[in-house]
Amino acid sequence: MVKLTFYLVCFMPRFLLTPIVFFISFLYFLSSKNERKNLERFYLNLNKKFGTNHKNVFRNFFEFSKSIVDKISVWLGKIKYDDLVLENEKELYELFLTQKEVR
Repeated sequence: MVKLTFYLVCFMPRFLLTPIVFFISFLYFLSSKNERKNLERFYLNLNKKFGTNHKNVFRNFFEFSKSIVDKISVWLGKIKYDDLVLENEKELYELFLTQKEVR
């Protein structure tokens, strides 16, 4: 299964790979009752603690699958540092500086 994943990431364009990843994530979501329950409990606790309204457990499965594809893409050299786009660069930089001051 791992070799197949590497092969697909290596030779398929991203727009074809995304529906495959979605389908596999969906199958895993359907067959993983314990993981679904754990994520539901996690989101319930998260919502209580921070007053948020996160509910989409499937999205967590799908985003995790996409992150695995991204990691393999980096290993294979398909994603370079220059390709990265940080949506919250200023906040990350401030957090980094805050962490350095605490040490």
